[in-house]
Amino acid sequence: MDEQRVQAYLSLIQELLNCRSGEEAAILRKHPELVDEGLVQVMRDVAEMMAEEGEGNAGWLRDFADTIEAVNYELPRLETKSTADALLQQGFQQYERSQYPQAWESLQQSLALYEEIGDRARIALCWEWLGCIERDRGNWDEAERLYQQSLALRTELGDRAGMATSWGQLGDIQRNRGNWDEAERLYQQCLAIETELGDRAGMASSWGLLGDIQRNRGNWEEAERLYQQYLEVMTELGDRKGMADIYNLLAFVYQHLNRIPEAIAAWKEGLTICPPEQFPLEALDIGRRLGNAAFRIQDWETAIYGYEAAIEAVETRCTFTDSYSEKQKRREAALDLYPQLVQACINGGDIGKALASVERSKSRNLIELLSNRDLYPKGDIPPEILRQLDKLRREVTAKQRLIETLETPTNSDNQDIGGLGQRGSSAANFTPEVMKSLRQEYEQAQKALTKLLKTLNTYDPNFSLTQRVQPIQFSKIQELLDKETLLMQWYLSPQGIYTFIVRGETGEISVHLSPPENLEQLQELRDTYLQTYQRHHSDDWETNLDHFLRRLRDILELPQLLPQIPPTYRRLIVVPYRELHLFPLHALPLGDEDEPDYLADRFPLGVTYSPSCQFLEVSQRQRKTSNRQRFFAIQNPTEDLYYADLEVEAILANFSTNASRLTRQQASKTSLKEDPHRQAFQEADYLHFAGHGAFNFNSPLLSPLVLAGAKVSVSDTEGLTLCEETTPSEPAETRFLPWRKGTQIDLSKCYTLGELFELDLPACRLVILSACETGLTDFSPNLEEYISLGLGFLYAGAANVICSLWAVNDVSTAILMVKLYEEMQTQPSVALALKQAQEWMRAVTKQELTAWLNEQDSAGNPYPKAKLRDNLGLGLKRADYRPYQHPIHWGAFCAIGV
Repeated sequence: MDEQRVQAYLSLIQELLNCRSGEEAAILRKHPELVDEGLVQVMRDVAEMMAEEGEGNAGWLRDFADTIEAVNYELPRLETKSTADALLQQGFQQYERSQYPQAWESLQQSLALYEEIGDRARIALCWEWLGCIERDRGNWDEAERLYQQSLALRTELGDRAGMATSWGQLGDIQRNRGNWDEAERLYQQCLAIETELGDRAGMASSWGLLGDIQRNRGNWEEAERLYQQYLEVMTELGDRKGMADIYNLLAFVYQHLNRIPEAIAAWKEGLTICPPEQFPLEALDIGRRLGNAAFRIQDWETAIYGYEAAIEAVETRCTFTDSYSEKQKRREAALDLYPQLVQACINGGDIGKALASVERSKSRNLIELLSNRDLYPKGDIPPEILRQLDKLRREVTAKQRLIETLETPTNSDNQDIGGLGQRGSSAANFTPEVMKSLRQEYEQAQKALTKLLKTLNTYDPNFSLTQRVQPIQFSKIQELLDKETLLMQWYLSPQGIYTFIVRGETGEISVHLSPPENLEQLQELRDTYLQTYQRHHSDDWETNLDHFLRRLRDILELPQLLPQIPPTYRRLIVVPYRELHLFPLHALPLGDEDEPDYLADRFPLGVTYSPSCQFLEVSQRQRKTSNRQRFFAIQNPTEDLYYADLEVEAILANFSTNASRLTRQQASKTSLKEDPHRQAFQEADYLHFAGHGAFNFNSPLLSPLVLAGAKVSVSDTEGLTLCEETTPSEPAETRFLPWRKGTQIDLSKCYTLGELFELDLPACRLVILSACETGLTDFSPNLEEYISLGLGFLYAGAANVICSLWAVNDVSTAILMVKLYEEMQTQPSVALALKQAQEWMRAVTKQELTAWLNEQDSAGNPYPKAKLRDNLGLGLKRADYRPYQHPIHWGAFCAIGV
């Protein structure tokens, strides 16, 4: 072979190595005179040198040389084979993603091309994978036929390795049918060839399958012998996954033979070999089995070790995806682990670890969002680039969550609940056209963010948008509490209702377990509470609210718990769980008399709600320290809440020149997104929304705060009609939702919870949502996330949110809000100001209310709140009548935050 031709071969090989996948045939067509045996030989020589130097393309080059030789150096056949190979690879990938119809089509196309060029080895491979698809679909007979075809062709070709594979697959079919003898025969044939070929990994796999057959027959000792052979080879090969799998199987055998210590040791060895941070799927299975086995024999330390390893594996798996819904699915699949871990910790005497374990199950997506929200790259980065990062990061997060949530509704059974009161509305969904536009906006934002990240990596090569958030430890929970603060956190499990109590002064923790029947009673109460609430024209819910709250008090067994708490604790932090988020825990009556004390009365410094202790920790780190008093209000956007106008007018007096607002028809989404209102909105220390809101149990991220222009007549909604029988509870199929007779709400002109995630409120100390249902959350038993309208503002940066748990009354809400802002002028915390305002509402008489409304400034001028006297309807009531004593008027509002 002359030197000039060798150089030509080398130049062509270099061009092939540098080209993009799929361009190889086109390059060879430019040099047909070089496609011959000499090229193949030089390609193999180059591949050998590359392999010696550790270059990754060596295997590809060697395989491509084989391909050229297989088609007898004929370029048309090479092009056909290249196309067939690409389709085959596509089919493999689709099969791995369980996209069986698409994989079947790709493999059939590939098969036809291989038949055209006579590539019999690849024909056999296509039949094999088509058989795998039929096997996974449960079509055993068709799978067997395809495997038999593949075996016959491989036998004809003398492909011993392929024959072993086919016999193994045919053995799988017989095993799935329960034909143990025939399965064993086929696996033995497979093992014989693997032994002949020296295929140690294949031999180990066959021993494992033969062990499974013996286990299914009840021959436990023989199964153990075969598994030990499998383990020996896996150890020899250093196959850690295989070792973990066989330790799992050996533990199962030991467990059946009642050799429990050996089973425990095998599972532990499996976790040592496959730790959760490196082998999460294996560690999840082994950890769960280890935990359950140890739990049964009351080995609490080992049970905790197993369950914690399994949960760590779940958290590791969640780091492998950016999809919030996929993270949630992976966490939901492991929800059974948490109650077992909590109980094991309690039984083992470590109540603090039990509480920390409860925390691991709650609001993980929320904690990750809040923790990652303020991640920034290191270096001297222009402020404009950082602002762009903030904007794009929030936009991508918001749109991704909204799209995923709309595609997978969380709780369709509750879609008709909500939107019933004077400041409420209902629920709806988006049209396909709106969804398409939303996806396009998301893709554009994602592309822009990806481009920006490349720029940021030039400043900080290690910067990432996310970080692994470590679970909170009990010592950190103790540090959250001062000596006057008590923490009460609930957890619902099959064992019953856990109430954890942490004392700030001493750091001591105790736990109280209410029996399983209390949990059943809680679920029954929840259903009755919500079913009564959703009756739009019924007074039953208001009439029975006292009864509901007393019933909840007894279910939680507060009369037994509260006497154990010293009176030195003056502030309470409550961390509800699932359906407990629906109830005003601060308004639980402590007695059965007509005028009882409430839980809030027991704690003079107020009651604060938090989704979790770790949320509280993150919030305290980001606590606002500014003394500015900038106020921004969104006032009565739908122009049908007379007292909402008066409410904001009266509140403005507390902020003098630092206040701005958007009133009535000005309060549109467009105005909020344009300066100067956008700037005032985003830079406010206090945000106040006085209007309509609602919670959508079916699609929480579509829960709206209704803005100006959103209320439209039926005739305006693209030709839609609303018949006389249409009610707000009927499901809406467009972005328009039924609201009042003859009108609907256009969600595109509202601020939905999903859109609130795009807001940036860096200075905000308090958001008050003076509207309906702004504190309601989903309570699905498979969902451990806290989702409410208030959450959107917490993510946006607000330190505190005051929100409502039901459809509130326009008049009493306005009065409560005005009083709340007066209290905030003198009280040190939001929770205490709210407590004082609520106590005043309960106690104020007609005479005292009138005097308060008639108060004047030093110049003798009435305050704006005087206008609230209009239409109070108290003219014939006695002077000592207390119009707002009932919890319906004050109990809905709760303070969430720090």
